[in-house]
Amino acid sequence: MREGEEKHNQQVIKSEAHKTTKLERVASRLTGDRKVEQGTQFSDDVLENIFDSISDWVILTDMKCRILKSNLSGERFTGVCPEDMIGKFCCKLVHGSTKHISGCPFKEAIRTGRRASTELWIPQSGRCLAITVDPIKDEKGKIKNAVHIIRDITQQKKVEESLKGSEEEFKSIFEHANDGIAYLDSFGRILDVNKKVEQIFGGSRGELVNKHFTKLGILSIKDIPKYIRMFQDILKGKMANVTVPITNKEGREVFLECSASLIKPDGESARIMVIARDITERKKAEEELRIKDKAISTSINAIAIADLDGNLTYVNNAFIRMWGYNEIGEVLGRVANHFWQVPERLEGRMKAFRHGGGWIDEVPAQRRDGSLFAVQLSTSVILNQIGKPCNIMTSFIDITERKKAEEEITKLGQFPSENPNPVLRLGKDWTIIYSNKAGFAILETLGRQVGESPPETFTQRVGKAVRSGHISTFDFKCHDGRIFELKLAPILDMGYVNIYGLDITKRKQVEESLREYHGQLQSLASQLTLAEERERRRIATALHDQISQPLAISKIKIEELLHSGALDDSHKVLRDVRDWLSKAMMDTRLLTSDLCSPVLYELGFEKAVAAWLDEEIQGKHNIRTELSVDGKLKCLDDDIRALLFRDVRELLINVVKHAQAKKVKVSINKVNNMIQVRVEDDGIGFEPAGLSSARGSAFGLFSIRERLEHLGGCFEIDSAPGRGCGITMLAPLKRDKALDGENK
Repeated sequence: MREGEEKHNQQVIKSEAHKTTKLERVASRLTGDRKVEQGTQFSDDVLENIFDSISDWVILTDMKCRILKSNLSGERFTGVCPEDMIGKFCCKLVHGSTKHISGCPFKEAIRTGRRASTELWIPQSGRCLAITVDPIKDEKGKIKNAVHIIRDITQQKKVEESLKGSEEEFKSIFEHANDGIAYLDSFGRILDVNKKVEQIFGGSRGELVNKHFTKLGILSIKDIPKYIRMFQDILKGKMANVTVPITNKEGREVFLECSASLIKPDGESARIMVIARDITERKKAEEELRIKDKAISTSINAIAIADLDGNLTYVNNAFIRMWGYNEIGEVLGRVANHFWQVPERLEGRMKAFRHGGGWIDEVPAQRRDGSLFAVQLSTSVILNQIGKPCNIMTSFIDITERKKAEEEITKLGQFPSENPNPVLRLGKDWTIIYSNKAGFAILETLGRQVGESPPETFTQRVGKAVRSGHISTFDFKCHDGRIFELKLAPILDMGYVNIYGLDITKRKQVEESLREYHGQLQSLASQLTLAEERERRRIATALHDQISQPLAISKIKIEELLHSGALDDSHKVLRDVRDWLSKAMMDTRLLTSDLCSPVLYELGFEKAVAAWLDEEIQGKHNIRTELSVDGKLKCLDDDIRALLFRDVRELLINVVKHAQAKKVKVSINKVNNMIQVRVEDDGIGFEPAGLSSARGSAFGLFSIRERLEHLGGCFEIDSAPGRGCGITMLAPLKRDKALDGENK
């Protein structure tokens, strides 16, 4: 019974392992704890070869420590081929036990979410293994797998043991080790290095010995403090495993995988051994994979990779967008024919194509919502190192618009007399040499007949189209009220021009209705804003007259009682009442000012802006302010004044919230019969093109633009990332109330 359950579990695990994209598995092993983008894959064989060429034993396990994948080095460690390892527990293969050892790095990595390492002696084989476990997290940060890197450090341990034995034997091992080995004292000075270190450094031993490791000129200056802290941790008994980039004496950039440990913990006589492995070639392979993967993932063309059975194993972001999906996971593992269809005429070619070569054609495709569109696909076979097909890669271009254009041209190419839309032809001298029945309405409007030349304004358009050599389009309104979109198609080699008409009367009517509706919305928005401002002023006046004044009088009367001394026992109560009245008066003043600035109506627009800059922007938010006024503004309509003050406040609040500015400037000038207000800041700026829609944070700017345009003004933004922002508002000095009537 248990044997059957174990086989079933192994099948489930193998199935799960197959679903894991190969790039994620390989990249996880190559880059340690670096997060790998879900669904990334470039070339199966390249990745598998890199994975299997790693000399360390690398395995991927699930959350129960069952093996999902192993490289070829695992067979050297265990004598078990990688395929037979799948589904088995890691601990069983590594140290022959069914239970986790004390200090198991897998349990520690899962518990902490960070890399965990340990060294383990295997009595049965006499080996010492350095085991490092990295958790793999999904995009939500949840641990889903773990990568184990197991290195046989028996030789390293033997080197350490040999220090106690024969010096000659140690020297031989030390000098001929495949990895660079260096010994440092407790002060960080280099005591000795082997030949491999000399080779990596690009210089002699004499240039290294007795020098501090930070004084060799091979480390990045900004990284030196980090390495000094690491060195101090090693002196405390901690083991360090780190990738170190250096620039050797020859000027070559080298990447080293370093393992450092304390081998003689004896105060100032302590000794540290550093073993360095040159992984430069591996880093280059990683970077090459990263660049190629980036190029594919960011391509504007949709790209998909499938196995030879047609199951998708990789798609880029452009594919997801083109087919209307949200996530890569919705697509991977599905059959390619679900997304695009291969016509029967191409089936034979597809079978032959799978044995090698390429193929370009146009096929129908189906989006997630079921809608159909046309794509041009370019497909090629990916061959492995022995020349056998292993995958199929296809790139796609959406040719829907091109197909529509071709269909339109085909329709236009119908025999003219059958076309329900106008078709005319002009000869070399612009004489009208043909018109179908539908074209008579155009001839009637032009006041011409077949055999005559059109008016000069019409022939000028025709001449311009002929000179450009391209189709040009313009709208033409007939006497009967119909509007046609006319396409002028010059046939240069034949010396004539075809004119094709399309009735767009209904479309124009809809566009006009939309414009009228937009105007009505502008009027409504403006009137609502003005009504809100008037109501704010009414409430603020009521608060001042009906609440603030009685509160002030009550406070004065209570203070008179306090100073009279007639109510000795009630002094404390009266003082409390006076204090509460003072607070109520202060809150009322603040509420009144927030609802409707009294300065705006009593002292004017410029004074109100100056007060708001001083109190709110500089006083509360510590942003330097500047106000520039030309002094020419004498008469400003109350409604315009209220709207502009509200808009200036809204722009200044945006500066505080989003601009990260240190200074803001407001300029107020009179330009003819208009008032111009400009708000500038020295903040981070933004791309104005991103504010084309009235959504999110852009809604406030959109509302300001709509209000100003309704009043006959305008609104301009001058900004770019890193260059601050300048916004200019232009409005009439007096509001034209007739605008509301027109929009109504």
